[in-house]
Amino acid sequence: MDIGHRVPWLDAVESYVVGNNWGQTAMSTRLVDSGVIAGSSVAWDTVVSPRLFSPRLLAASRSHPSEKGVSLLEMLVVVTLIAIMISISYPAISSGLETIRLNSAAESVVAFLDGALTRADRKQMMTEVVLLPRESKLLVRSAEPGFVRELELPDGVTIARIAPEVQGLDPANPRTFFVYPGGSAPRIGVELVNRRGSRRFVRVDPITAVPVIEKGEISQP
Repeated sequence: MDIGHRVPWLDAVESYVVGNNWGQTAMSTRLVDSGVIAGSSVAWDTVVSPRLFSPRLLAASRSHPSEKGVSLLEMLVVVTLIAIMISISYPAISSGLETIRLNSAAESVVAFLDGALTRADRKQMMTEVVLLPRESKLLVRSAEPGFVRELELPDGVTIARIAPEVQGLDPANPRTFFVYPGGSAPRIGVELVNRRGSRRFVRVDPITAVPVIEKGEISQP
């Protein structure tokens, strides 16, 4: 069949084919849309393949986009898995942080008491150690004018009891201990507890005069 004139209905075919980027078929159709094909005689099946009009091919081009996003269901599944992992791991993480805070508080008390003992010997002055359970604080004072040191326990750590215990005395009342230069170290014991019930017992060893940390329940020094 000779093609020497423009075929108008192929304009629509070209627009659809070129818009869908169908490679060689689009190139062949573009030749027809130019109005005259080089040469004067080209078979129809050479210019436009019958597969171009296949309903199955047209449907596939519409149902398979080039890019695929994340569906709402997939996003919900991912968010649910993350929430489950957080709920499982949070108690362990929280417990670990509480333990770290308690250990840090016990080490701070050790350093604070050691400083008070050392100062009494170095300055040759009586030093006063005051324990305030209600305020969760420790104070150190001396005969030197204006000298006051304060240690505040971190949030969640409190003073549960003070040793040695005194019968008839409320454990929440302040306790005062005196450190004399050249004298024996006072029997000071402080039990610390956190929100989860974990305990650390800080006591001054009466022989070595060095504060130490013990785990578990308080014991009489």
